[in-house]
Amino acid sequence: MTFSAAKRNYFLGHSKDKTYVVYSMADNGKVAPNAPVQKGKLKSYLSNIQAFYNSVKNKQYLCGYNLNEKIVELYQIDDKAGIQPINVDNFNVRDTIQSATLYIANGLIHIYSQAEKIKTRKSIAIQ
Repeated sequence: MTFSAAKRNYFLGHSKDKTYVVYSMADNGKVAPNAPVQKGKLKSYLSNIQAFYNSVKNKQYLCGYNLNEKIVELYQIDDKAGIQPINVDNFNVRDTIQSATLYIANGLIHIYSQAEKIKTRKSIAIQ
């Protein structure tokens, strides 16, 4: 996936062993594979990952989930394209997988989720 930080574009790749690598991207969209900006390990393999921006706080985040482990993870992106974990949430309620969405309201990140079988809802706000 790609994201921007401090007016530069980056590519983040990650693998099933939970490792990730962030590479700088040139203006033509090419990745510089020999010069990683950051390497590390995520808490779990994220089958879906996306970036989003909080305009009130001028901060950018990565969010991803793993349906097998039933986990959603939230990371903050710093100006040097580093990612720092903010929140890990288990989205399994009484053995049902929930659907979940993230949204930003008044500068707070909200995770809203609902269980498929029992229809319970949960909403958390993250500072």
